[in-house]
Amino acid sequence: MRRAHQVDGSVNSGIKAAFTEDEVVNIVCDWLSENSFMIVSRCSTKEKGIDIVASDQAGVVWYIEAKGGRSGREGSRRYGLDFTAVQTIDRVMKGFFTAAAMAEAKGGSGVQIGFAIPRSPVAEAYLLKVRKALNSLGITTIWIEPSGTVTAVCPNLR
Repeated sequence: MRRAHQVDGSVNSGIKAAFTEDEVVNIVCDWLSENSFMIVSRCSTKEKGIDIVASDQAGVVWYIEAKGGRSGREGSRRYGLDFTAVQTIDRVMKGFFTAAAMAEAKGGSGVQIGFAIPRSPVAEAYLLKVRKALNSLGITTIWIEPSGTVTAVCPNLR
């Protein structure tokens, strides 16, 4: 399954190098809502819990882990800067682990797990290394394109 959603309808290109985690959560929640999902809960980076919980029209509950591509923590030395390659790899590894742990804890009939992250060459390269594991666990990769659109790659919807 691949779907696209344009968040920014402005005339300019809207191209952004990366998004913060909070922006990723907002973009994904907007995309889900526009595709008839009900947002059950969402967490900002200042809150603990599953980043996004949503349900689709068929009653499937989606648990989504979100990671950003640039610092959104005000006051930090790197505030507003895109993550380095090493930081991006760290986010991919932590996000994959969290999504895999959610699949273990919450997976099964009527549940779908997702991992949302801004698309970048580094993120793509490292998620490609665990593609078989993502597919085996049934984890949907939700790419936030530089334009702010969403592309969801669902290996096997349950």
